[in-house]
Amino acid sequence: GSSTGSLPVASCDEAREAAEAATTAITLQGAQQVFALLRGKKLIENRSWRIPLGWHAVHVGAQPINAERAERTLAAWPDAPPEEGLPHGVIAGLIFIEAHLSPAQCRKGYIWARGPMCHVVSRAVELPKPVRCRGDRGNWRLPDGVRHRILESLTGPEAAEVRHFDLFEALGDLT
Repeated sequence: GSSTGSLPVASCDEAREAAEAATTAITLQGAQQVFALLRGKKLIENRSWRIPLGWHAVHVGAQPINAERAERTLAAWPDAPPEEGLPHGVIAGLIFIEAHLSPAQCRKGYIWARGPMCHVVSRAVELPKPVRCRGDRGNWRLPDGVRHRILESLTGPEAAEVRHFDLFEALGDLT
């Protein structure tokens, strides 16, 4: 595996295609966890239900990260930006769900493989300017206006790129 966790970035056309494909979003508690996903520091998103494969927007909930999640995030990403300095109540980016695995199918000891359903995140786009909106429970539908603002944020001078992640850290020899 690579030490940086991400492979070369792709063109901004790929980022626009990702935004067009993302019609739903998931909300996470804690901005640090969202940015860990977007920057390849967290390669698995755990849920008790299945997030469909493909692109989804990632929403930072209004609540700050709880102590247990903050501790895990700092163990995995010691130089994570402080929670209070990150935006809340926004769509911060897009993630690509590559596969559904059980914790036993992930690399032994990978800090994020908790389950019950481990969603493998293979690619992500961090929006240059997060898009403010309300979140919801489950895999919720993005309102048209929010989708439009996400696409708009990808057309500015600060081009966003799709990050492709090296999944060895999370999956070991399954990659």
